[in-house]
Amino acid sequence: MDVLGFSLPIFFALGLEVVVTKALVTGSTGFIGSRLVRVLVESGVEVRGLSRSSSLFDNWASSVDQIQADISVRESVANIADGCDTIFHCAGYAHTRLPSHIAGDSLHHRVSVDGTRFLLSAAKMAGVKRFIFLSSIKATGDHPTRCLSEHDLVESIDGYGSARRTAEALVLRSGRDAGMHVCNLRPALVYGPGVKGNLAKMIAAIDRGRFPGVPETGNRRSMVHVDDLVQAMLAVSTMSSANNQTYHVTDGYAYSTRQIYEWMSLALGRPLAKVMLPALLLRTAARFGDVAQRVLKINIPLTSATVAGLLDSACYSNDHLCKDIGFQPQYDLETSMEKIVSAWRAAGSV
Repeated sequence: MDVLGFSLPIFFALGLEVVVTKALVTGSTGFIGSRLVRVLVESGVEVRGLSRSSSLFDNWASSVDQIQADISVRESVANIADGCDTIFHCAGYAHTRLPSHIAGDSLHHRVSVDGTRFLLSAAKMAGVKRFIFLSSIKATGDHPTRCLSEHDLVESIDGYGSARRTAEALVLRSGRDAGMHVCNLRPALVYGPGVKGNLAKMIAAIDRGRFPGVPETGNRRSMVHVDDLVQAMLAVSTMSSANNQTYHVTDGYAYSTRQIYEWMSLALGRPLAKVMLPALLLRTAARFGDVAQRVLKINIPLTSATVAGLLDSACYSNDHLCKDIGFQPQYDLETSMEKIVSAWRAAGSV
């Protein structure tokens, strides 16, 4: 794999006098973490992968030192970083739209804040030189119309975003106190072959004819390909200009939900819905979903939060990252959609 146009070993050689030799990757079996592990292993980096469940370890990664641990338990990670020079902290609990009775703010705090604090403590004890935290664009927050920079922190954010923002502050403070190279990355919604979560659910709903014909509202949603995100993680781990910084990571484009719907339908070979549901109707129906969710205490698929994800904007600038490290995304959603859908079908269309 190339990083910013260079093969990875060459990039590390050019990357401001540092080379990653042994890395700890938390969340190593996840969509992003597993991609990062693969690239590191293929580039000759010794990798220790940490996952909460041993059943998720990939068979291909026999060369990876695979550790089962819970980052939210201090004793579980006390010596996890011994011998490592770099930590890529990808673990997290990202189910932001679950109602509070299913996943409350305390869970986000325990995983994002306590887990990051415990890892930072382990990093200091082990003499780790670099700590890269994969945060979330939710730490910035959303705005219905503006495209936000890293400095445009929205005051009203959900429990997940708040926890990630608090964890970011811990990372920056620890970096200053310990003289450790640290960097926070806030990726927008991540796509690519093998993606799960809301994008996979949207593909499945369109394939089964159950996705509403969404209108073109002109909303703008930032996203990033998983391979571009991995490039960014590797780059900021080796470049001194990225030290003590927080960056948005996007592919540089902003997509409307209607565009995403049309590209998915085309890749699936499915016709577009003949009837488009007006935005007002979707928002009205979502309010009833909100009430039902509160009263019945179950997860309702159509709520104000899910409709906002469809119709509102979530646009973010990656100018800071591009300027500081010369980041040049190689992918866009439209040209990636065919491979995404092919991988979804190969995985069993679930």
